[in-house]
Amino acid sequence: MDLKDESSSRHLNLKKVNVDHSSSGDAPSTPNTFQLVTEEELIGRLIILGSVVASIGGLFYVFIRGTVGGTQMNVSFSIYGFLFFFSALLTFYYARKRDFGQHKRWAVRTFALAIGSALYRLYVFLLISDVKNSAMSEEQKKSLIITGWLFYFPNLLIAELIIWLLWGYGRQPRIISVIEKVENKLHHKNNSDDTQKFV
Repeated sequence: MDLKDESSSRHLNLKKVNVDHSSSGDAPSTPNTFQLVTEEELIGRLIILGSVVASIGGLFYVFIRGTVGGTQMNVSFSIYGFLFFFSALLTFYYARKRDFGQHKRWAVRTFALAIGSALYRLYVFLLISDVKNSAMSEEQKKSLIITGWLFYFPNLLIAELIIWLLWGYGRQPRIISVIEKVENKLHHKNNSDDTQKFV
C-alpha cells in the first residue's frame, strides 16, 4: 500500500510540474499556446520582404546592365539599393529584439527610401519631357543624374528630422519636452478640478 501511495503521489507531482511548465509559456505543449501573427506584424513582414527583394533586384540590375545616366547614376542607385536593403533588415532586426524605439526609427527611414521609387518616376516625368527617347541630350542626362540623387536623399533628411522631433537621439528633443510639460500641466489641472468638486 505504501508503494502504491508513493507512486501515485509521484504521478500527481509530475502532472503538476507539466501543467505549471506549460502554463508558464516556456515550452508550448498544446496548439492553444501558439501565438498567431498579428495583422500589423504580417503587413510589416510583407513590407520588409518586398523592400529586401526590390533592393537586391535593383542592385543586380545596376551591376549587370547599368543605368542610362552612366557612372554617376550607377553610384547613386547603388548607394540607394544598399541603404534600402540594410534599412529594411535593421527594421526587422530591432522588431525581433523587441527594441521598438530603434524599430520605429528604422521603419521611418525604410518608408522614406521606399517612396523614393515613386518619386523618381515623378521627377523624371517633370524634368525630362521625352523619357522614352534613347538618344537623350546632355541636358537630359544631367537632369537624370540629378534626379538619381534627388529621389532619396531629401527623403532621408526629412526622415531624420521627423525622428529627432518625435524620439530624438538619446537626449530628449526640445519639442517633446514642451509637449510633455503641457500634458503634465493639463493633467495636474484636471486633478485639481476633480479634487475641488468633492470638497
